[in-house]
Amino acid sequence: MQYPRIFIPILVFLACACGRNQDETETSVFFRNNSAQWIRDGRPLPASDSLFYLDQPAPLFRKEFRIADTIENAKLLITAAGYYQASLNGNSIGENVLDPAWTDYSKRIYYTEYDVTSLIKEGDNCLGVSLGNGFYNPLPLRKWGRRNLRKDTYVGKPAFIAKLIINYTNGKSEEIVSDLTWKYAYGPVMKNDVYLGVVYDARQEIQGWDTPGFDDELWTTVNTSNGPGGQLMQAFSPPVQVTQEITPSGISSPETGVYIVNMGVNFTGTYKMKLSGNKGDTITFRFGERICDDGTLNPMTTVAGQIKRKGIGGPGAPDIAWQTDSYIMGDDGDRWFTPDFTYHTYRYMEIAGLDHEPRLKDIKGLFIHSNIARENHFSCSSELLNSIQDITLRTFRANLVSVQSDCPAREKFGYGGDLNATSESFICNFDMQAFYRKTIYDWVDAMNDSGFVDTAPFVGIQYCGISWESAYLITQYYLYLYYNDKEIIDASVMGDQAGEKNYAELADRLTGLIKGEFWDKPVEGQINRQTLFSTLLYHGIVPEDELDAAKDSLVCAVKNGPSGHFTTGIFGTKYILDALSEIYAPDMVYHIVNSTTYPGWGFMIDNGATTVWETWKESDNTYSNCHPMFGSVSEWFYRWLAGIRPDPENPGFKEFILAPSTPGELEFVNCTYHSPFGQIVSNWEKEGQGRYRYEITIPEGSKATVILPQDQIQKL
Repeated sequence: MQYPRIFIPILVFLACACGRNQDETETSVFFRNNSAQWIRDGRPLPASDSLFYLDQPAPLFRKEFRIADTIENAKLLITAAGYYQASLNGNSIGENVLDPAWTDYSKRIYYTEYDVTSLIKEGDNCLGVSLGNGFYNPLPLRKWGRRNLRKDTYVGKPAFIAKLIINYTNGKSEEIVSDLTWKYAYGPVMKNDVYLGVVYDARQEIQGWDTPGFDDELWTTVNTSNGPGGQLMQAFSPPVQVTQEITPSGISSPETGVYIVNMGVNFTGTYKMKLSGNKGDTITFRFGERICDDGTLNPMTTVAGQIKRKGIGGPGAPDIAWQTDSYIMGDDGDRWFTPDFTYHTYRYMEIAGLDHEPRLKDIKGLFIHSNIARENHFSCSSELLNSIQDITLRTFRANLVSVQSDCPAREKFGYGGDLNATSESFICNFDMQAFYRKTIYDWVDAMNDSGFVDTAPFVGIQYCGISWESAYLITQYYLYLYYNDKEIIDASVMGDQAGEKNYAELADRLTGLIKGEFWDKPVEGQINRQTLFSTLLYHGIVPEDELDAAKDSLVCAVKNGPSGHFTTGIFGTKYILDALSEIYAPDMVYHIVNSTTYPGWGFMIDNGATTVWETWKESDNTYSNCHPMFGSVSEWFYRWLAGIRPDPENPGFKEFILAPSTPGELEFVNCTYHSPFGQIVSNWEKEGQGRYRYEITIPEGSKATVILPQDQIQKL
């Protein structure tokens, strides 16, 4: 029996019992049952909201130990409630930043294992850790005047837990753990927040604090705690790392003493800059996606929680919650600076407080995101489509900082609606299996007594509706469909025939209700007809004998749109790309996508966009210029122009469909997709006079149903 597409996740995942795989369970028990303790500094949290905005220097922790025998290997297991940076003998450990991944710290916390064999030396050694606030100790910013993470999430005093395991060549082993033998002091990071930024006072630097032989007699013995309560689990999702250094394209000075650095593209991350000046000089950095007509910075599309006037953000909050870093010069001369424990979204960086003009060679943008693998590729003869693909991929990466966000500056939250709208597009481009597994655990932890929620980790938002809440089910379905991932689900696929029958009946009943409300009745009122008809067609709600009427209604709604383009939103865009291609022609969709006329992706690019906007209309004050929801177009590139589609009856590409489309204006398509069985290739090129050449690769062990246009001369 064929069910409407909207109900497939319900039928497949009847009782979603998201557990842990065996390796995670064993490792977490191993980590928990040892002498390592959660440790922190002794300073209490501020007593009132306004006090959180005063200086709260980040603590530095150190522990010396001695190596007398020859080492075979050594590994460090470490995590924090908040963020941490670890070092050994003054050398940074690993490449991860903003670690650990954001979770509900009362439910689960991911730790990372590092091989540190090469960093340990014979004799005295020193392990150092610095702690940042992260999402565990956020500021009490009242986003939109009401959403306060300190009220809506599980928060507390930053702490960390660590164990260094040293194995010697003589068969012996030793453990250095976090306990009361550690000491702490406060360092140069005076403030750190994931939204507002960092204040760094180089005058407070403690030289050599994380190297052996340092005199820590005046340092204080740490406090121990029970920790935030979450289960310790080894990290399995791709870590957040610096993946690219971006060279600025230019520097301008719209007013005396103020410099605007143009990074050339919009992205998420930080920067490194070579600084010089006099002791006590304060250099201030602000960040924005846009500049004003007079060349000054426009930071307003990245303001946290739309806090744009006095009183909105709560006691102590800035009048405008823009992204800002500050650096106070110390005794050293030239030195490179990169802020820790924060990340920004920006194309333009404003610098004030320098006594000289900065040089391009002294500035680099640092693109930071979860380092998901990208083996898949799409390109074609249309440079505009290639540019759309490029800004989409940059937008996707920018919104992956351990959770998939809807915008990486204003909110940074993991909304289910954006996940539902774009997860297939993400999967088409990247290996998302491990990342989305972590996402599922986030949703499990976010559920409360009232059931599903709208964001994971939960941030108090519970009013968006089923299209957000259902991300818990739909993401699991896509893990099953694209990767045949069944380890975290219990479903009809596991043989629950009674449950399958019950949910099939529910699907039929809901189909009838939707049909009766949105198809059988006349369309009235303020409703987006493009979204309405494409949604009904995409999900198979319209009866077969009435399909022609629905198709005509959809085509008419599109032709009546501005420039004959789409006016759809977060979900309608995904649905209309697929539905219009299937019931009418991919050529019509191609003509709309491959256009610079408003509204559309090409219009964004023609107006300077390097990431995808949140709205079809350009926004210079309110809406994010780096929002993934319209990135569903990338899925259309893979599914229709290259024609690579999974088969729901044979998940994980055991069997799949290859049905490339060849719009008349397009000369070629090159596309690869890495399935669980190996690389799929779908390339085609126009050779003139109705002739096309196809290059197709089907991985060994899988099978494809190849569908080619029938009105062309075919030669195999």
